[in-house]
Formats: sequence, structure tokens, C-alpha cells
Amino acid sequence: LSENLAKETVNNSILGGCAQLTTLYVPAAAAYVPDSAYVASLQNIIVVDDTGKKNVAGTNYASIDGVLFNAEGTSLLRFPLAYEDYSYNVPEQVKRIEANAFHGSTIHRVSIHENVEYIGDSAFRETKMLILDLLGCQEMGDAAFYMSSITTLHIGSHVKMLGDSAFKFCQSLVSLNIDEGLE
Repeated sequence: LSENLAKETVNNSILGGCAQLTTLYVPAAAAYVPDSAYVASLQNIIVVDDTGKKNVAGTNYASIDGVLFNAEGTSLLRFPLAYEDYSYNVPEQVKRIEANAFHGSTIHRVSIHENVEYIGDSAFRETKMLILDLLGCQEMGDAAFYMSSITTLHIGSHVKMLGDSAFKFCQSLVSLNIDEGLE
């Protein structure tokens, strides 16, 4: 992607149909990454500087283990749809998981620690995730897990508010454990 890419000038389907794309390189100075970063074959999103050094923090973005974050690493922005590992632990410094961050991902297990304060609308919508350890999250947006393949869900005591339709149409859900604290 070009560092000159601007939200106003890009159609979000710019990468649509790129079935062989496994790694997206984002310039450290990039101002915008289109939503089409959700390519079915995408395994890594890597922020690079002008010298080609990988996994650097840019002005607006940073990448950690192939996942896209804001520059400070406190907001998880985009998770690659075809991430190669079976499970993913959200890093301790993350406070927010933004809208659509994992939408459609094939990851099987996600652990969200107590430091996460917010999960955005449709953040895990239509994921192939089977197991979720939701230990943190004070507020969850609408349809956060809508139509996901989740089978096992643990909601920790730090979770205070679930958005509308948070787990609607999670037809595979067979195990739900809610700690005390949900309001």
C-alpha cells in the first residue's frame, strides 16, 4: 500500500478478489488501511518503514505478530482472516478491540485479558472461532459475536455490559460460563 493512501480516495474493495494475497505490507507513514484488508487468504499485516524494517510503529499503525494495531498498540484494528495459528492471546497493552477487527476470521481460540475495556460492533462477527475466554471488557458493541461459530464461552467478572444481539445466531454455542459481575 502507498503511504499516500487516503480514506476519501479509496474504494474499500481495492483488494477484493486477491485470493493469493497472504501478506499485506503497510507503510509506517500510512494514513489509512482500507477495510478490504480483509482478504480471505491474508495471514499477516505488517507495518514497514522506509528501509524495509518490519513490525515497526508508524504514525498511525503498528503491527505485532502479523496483526494491525494503532501506533500505540492499545487498539487492535485488523486481524488477518487466515491467521496461521490455532489460538490468539490479545496483547496485555490492548484496551480496545475495534469494530470488525476479527470479522470473518478463521482463528479458533481467542483469549481477551482483563485490561480490554471495549469490544466494538461486529468485532467477531461471523468468525470461525470455537472458544472464547472473555476475561475483560467493560463494554461490548452491538452484534459483537453475531453468527460466529463459537462453541464455548467464558465471560469473566470484569465484563459489565453486553451490546444488543451480542451473541445472536451463535447456533453452535453449547457451553456458557458467566462469572459474577455482569450487570
